[in-house]
Amino acid sequence: MDINEIAKFVFIIGLTGSIVGISIQLMRLLSATTESIKDLRKTIKNIGVLSDELLEDHRIIQKGLKSFSFAGKTIKNLSKEVSEQIGEPIRVIGVFLSGVAGMIQIISQKLGLTQDSD
Repeated sequence: MDINEIAKFVFIIGLTGSIVGISIQLMRLLSATTESIKDLRKTIKNIGVLSDELLEDHRIIQKGLKSFSFAGKTIKNLSKEVSEQIGEPIRVIGVFLSGVAGMIQIISQKLGLTQDSD
């Protein structure tokens, strides 16, 4: 073996080692990329689950607000009905009492218990 053959042999071994090293680094890069994609899929799946839960919570809150609104309207209508049903008898009693007060005033004037303002 002469020096040229030894140099060629060393060159081929160095070139082969470089190709193997580059291949190993590319495999590591692909493995890291694959892991990142798996993590990204998990994140996207968790975001999907979270959005589903938020949507369900939104629906529950919406139903609660509708129920609360319905209860408020029911209370408003009930108070309106009660005030209408009680209001008329109270008005009649007020008219009656003012009439009674007027009669008492006339009787007391006739009996001379009070002074006429005329």
